[in-house]
Amino acid sequence: MGYKISIPSAYRHISEGKLGRPPFSSIGLRQYGDLYLKRKSGTPSSSETTEDATASARKLAAQAEVWEIKAQILRGEYVERSIHERALAMRAARLKSDGENDFRNNASEAVRLVDGDITKLPDLIDWLLQLLETWLDRYSADVEFDLPAGVDLEKL
Repeated sequence: MGYKISIPSAYRHISEGKLGRPPFSSIGLRQYGDLYLKRKSGTPSSSETTEDATASARKLAAQAEVWEIKAQILRGEYVERSIHERALAMRAARLKSDGENDFRNNASEAVRLVDGDITKLPDLIDWLLQLLETWLDRYSADVEFDLPAGVDLEKL
């Protein structure tokens, strides 16, 4: 039982993900041959139906995708969700603290800007804190972040 394939076709199939990278397992080669190649004898490659072959091809593609993701994780191209969420929480706490301190420290300047009516100071502080809450609501909304490879979360 042999299959027909040219060297350029084999390289193309590797680059397309139909055939994995060496070393090849005998089971993997048999499945690859059944799905994508013609037998030397010209007989059908397998007794599988077309649906079975399609399902098997989807399974192989899914496995290849999982392996690629695992390889990316090992290369450090992915960040653990918990680490990422912790870094975002730390940034949010810092943002809130900075905003509250800045508003309280600069409230007298804001009163000066509103004609010096010192009786408006508590209202101004409340207004600024409500503004900060609006900022934090926008900041904490569900947003997808794309981090480039090699980001050091310790420096965030």
